[in-house]
Amino acid sequence: MADLLREGAHVIAYDPKGMEKAAAVKTIAAAEFAPSALEAVNNAEALIVATEWNEFANIDLAVVKEKMRTPIVFDGRNLLDPETMRYIGFHYHSIGRASVKPG
Repeated sequence: MADLLREGAHVIAYDPKGMEKAAAVKTIAAAEFAPSALEAVNNAEALIVATEWNEFANIDLAVVKEKMRTPIVFDGRNLLDPETMRYIGFHYHSIGRASVKPG
């Protein structure tokens, strides 16, 4: 996240367990911290999944897509199913698996 912030990206972060600690880290102090996962994706151009909390695994992906400006997901935990993501209409990239496009 620190690299994205240095490059000038507007980063909105949410973690159900680590928000307080993250807010205290100086290298990411410029990030905005959202009160919920759905608020974090509002008008987002991309979503990066960097944790595997059940809250993220069980989120309504159709609602997530509706809230995003551009439905692109980078899944660093392989938390989500590629075929489900394709079916819903995401451009989906994960670790060690083929990327999918809406179909």
